[in-house]
Amino acid sequence: MQNVNLEQEVIHLSKEKWRWMAEREVDTLNALFHEKAVFVHMGGAWGKEQELDIIKGGRIHYKQADIHEVSVAIIGTTAIFKQNHAVGRGWRP
Repeated sequence: MQNVNLEQEVIHLSKEKWRWMAEREVDTLNALFHEKAVFVHMGGAWGKEQELDIIKGGRIHYKQADIHEVSVAIIGTTAIFKQNHAVGRGWRP
């Protein structure tokens, strides 16, 4: 039963993360993202600092994330999270 609660907490946190990204809450995202996080986009992959700079500067604006499928597995103190989604976003050069 405890894993079910943890799984729901991870799913909720992911939904909040998308909202924070849409609202450009980079201070909140900075606390959430691990220092070694890697962000993979169609245009490339980069680290936490660059991702936050892109969001803060408005070079990418996450408008909406439509979540189609979510799965969470809890193994010890690690949560493995998989999500299938479509993101409405806008790019600015």
